[in-house]
Amino acid sequence: MEPEKFNKFHLIEVNLISAQELKKVGMGTKMQTYAVTWIDPESKLTSRIDTIGHENPTWNDKFVFAINGETLGNMNSALVIEIYCVRYFCMDKLVGTVRILLDNLIGGSNRYYEGIRGTFMAFQVRRPSGEPQGILNIGVIILDGVSHKVMNEIVGLKSPIGYRELMGRTNDVAKKGGCFPKIVQDL
Repeated sequence: MEPEKFNKFHLIEVNLISAQELKKVGMGTKMQTYAVTWIDPESKLTSRIDTIGHENPTWNDKFVFAINGETLGNMNSALVIEIYCVRYFCMDKLVGTVRILLDNLIGGSNRYYEGIRGTFMAFQVRRPSGEPQGILNIGVIILDGVSHKVMNEIVGLKSPIGYRELMGRTNDVAKKGGCFPKIVQDL
């Protein structure tokens, strides 16, 4: 990668669409799931809770990540998506994880229009044991070469950012200090 590309940002919009054929994590319970998404483990975003899809949840949540050229040039940089099942009397249970190298994510975006690339992708979900289970469906749009000035105008100094946050809505899941849905914490 050329040095001038390290001064540019790439905006990556991830549309977390749905998952299919997830394995139940408890006996006889209806799964209510949400996903935690990040590129930098210090900045995680949480989807809304799907209460009706059970083993086939649908979230349709969008997240925007600003990636600099240095992060993009690192061969180990990855988008991580963890799927959790809400449990009301103990810690939420990890259902599975998807780890997508940014190089594969960027390279897989095959539709190109004036600096914007996008595509839909499906990835194998892995259980905490490493065993494969289910499929995660996402959409990805990449805007190449955004300058620092434009970046600050679009998302300020904050990255990543969720669309619900941009629209003034809050997450269903508490950000820190608890594993319960916000609805339960308010009771």
